[in-house]
Amino acid sequence: MFDTFPKTKFVVLKPNGQSFEMKAIESRKGKGVMVEHSAIAPNVIETDDILEAHYSNGTQVKYIVIEPGFHEEWNVFAKHYQIKIRPYNEVKDVHHDLPFSIRNTNGSVIINTNSPHSQIDVQQNVSVFDKIENVIRDNSEFSNKTELVALVEQMKNSMHDKKTFAQSYGKFISAAANHMTILSPFLPALSAFLGS
Repeated sequence: MFDTFPKTKFVVLKPNGQSFEMKAIESRKGKGVMVEHSAIAPNVIETDDILEAHYSNGTQVKYIVIEPGFHEEWNVFAKHYQIKIRPYNEVKDVHHDLPFSIRNTNGSVIINTNSPHSQIDVQQNVSVFDKIENVIRDNSEFSNKTELVALVEQMKNSMHDKKTFAQSYGKFISAAANHMTILSPFLPALSAFLGS
């Protein structure tokens, strides 16, 4: 379907560190990319993938996938992606587009940040729990500070026991329901303790 269009070589960098190459049509320079699914199968394009364009003049530009835009086969059109992208250097200024993942391993929280090649290992002694306690103590909007701090301590003490942590986490979320706008930045780090 796209055989007659000029194509740019892209290296697709996945957040998990894997990569693959593809040739795709760059539409609206820096805004979109189109590629047939069969040209990259069994690989897929996903939100937060980094597309590194390699142009014939030797320049390279990084983009981040904002929306993969997968389309099923229809009429004369084969399965394909109409990928919405943004230049990688612009993403640092847009909080909601930053790709990251958090996981718990042996008492440490591993945070993979906006590059598939960078990683932060947060040891338990620099604790998300301490930060939550400080926010609760320092904010006048919390009417149930004592209860919330006690629940944070329960979570902290049970972080190595997934079942007990889940119970403490549930109690904390219920008690903190009226303050989620303040505490929501901490929820991804807390939910990491529910995994593995």
